[in-house]
Amino acid sequence: MQVNSTRHEEMKEYRRISIAKTFNLLAATLAPLCAVYAIFVTLSLTGVALTPALVFTVSSLLDSAKFYLDFLPPSVKGVTGLS
Repeated sequence: MQVNSTRHEEMKEYRRISIAKTFNLLAATLAPLCAVYAIFVTLSLTGVALTPALVFTVSSLLDSAKFYLDFLPPSVKGVTGLS
C-alpha cells in the first residue's frame, strides 16, 4: 500500500512539472505574437501610418527577438537546476 501512495505522489509531481513546462512553452511561443499585435494596435490607435516598410521592420525585429525567446526556457532550466 505504501508503494501505491508513493507512486501516486510521484505521478502528481510529474503532472505538476508537465503542466508548468506546457505553460512555460506556451508563454514563450505566444509572447512575440502578442507583442506584435500590441505594437500594431498601439501604433494605429496613436495615428501612425502603418506603411509596408514599418510593418516589415517591426515584424522582422520581433521575429529576431523570438529566436532568443526560444532559448529562454532551457536557459532558465539550466540556471535554476530544475529538470
